Amino acid sequence: MKYKNVFWGLFFILIGVLFVLKNLDIIEFTWRGFFQLWPIALVLWGIWLIPMKETFKMIGSVVILALGVLLLTQTSKEEWNIDWKINRHCKRMEDRFVSAGFNSNIKEAKFELDAAAGTFTIAGATDLDSLFTFDQRGNVGKYIFNIDNNSEITHIDARLEEESIHMNNKSKNDVVIKLNPNPIWDLNLDAGAAEVNFDFTGIKLRNLDLDGGASDIDLKLGNLLPLTEVNIEAGASALILRIPKEAGCYIDNESVLSSKTFSGFTKDEEGNLSTENYATATNKIKIKLNAAVSDIEIVRY
Repeated sequence: MKYKNVFWGLFFILIGVLFVLKNLDIIEFTWRGFFQLWPIALVLWGIWLIPMKETFKMIGSVVILALGVLLLTQTSKEEWNIDWKINRHCKRMEDRFVSAGFNSNIKEAKFELDAAAGTFTIAGATDLDSLFTFDQRGNVGKYIFNIDNNSEITHIDARLEEESIHMNNKSKNDVVIKLNPNPIWDLNLDAGAAEVNFDFTGIKLRNLDLDGGASDIDLKLGNLLPLTEVNIEAGASALILRIPKEAGCYIDNESVLSSKTFSGFTKDEEGNLSTENYATATNKIKIKLNAAVSDIEIVRY
């Protein structure tokens, strides 16, 4: 029986067993721990070169491999325990619901959201007792809120608490926002690299300032105010704007290197666009669009 054949047979059997146990969640190890143990290969090589009986070489190799497996699982277990503690800490923050009360004295409101990454949705209106609701699901971190109602415009500021942020390839951040339909709203959203789905059809939206970064943006605008102004900055994004046919719309388009589909708009000499009813429509929408290397589509509904 050749020592080398037996050794490599045992080696591959051992590796296969390790992966089976890992896939069954019986043990934990990482590739990082695997590569940290590369000096064991030098030890095994040294055993091969020592002039001794094949039996002793086999015993020594098995002992070294067993020691390597022990170190691998122990090191990876410690790393896994650290990750588990972080994930457990994040899980405690997974479901977070925030709301603020509404009263008839609130005529105007401004919502500023530093969103970071994730999926952000404005869908429908709150009940009449709430100014807004903020429903967060995920493990990115905890949003903190500052609400100032000491002036004519109620100011809501929301941003991630720096100490709670956990960003990795398994991070999740799904946020659904609802707004009260009675006040006039100004929104300022810094979305970073996010998916944005906003439906304002039942909301009195006066101003929307959206910094999308590299984002997937879908906006549906309403027709409830004489003038709605929208400012969008995005790069390498997919952007869909849904405009009501009843509203007159003007677009100041400064987009470059982008694919554009503008149905129902007439382009002027400067490259800006407007609908045929812009001059005569009771309610108007003005959009300033500054995007680069993006896919832009305007849909009239």
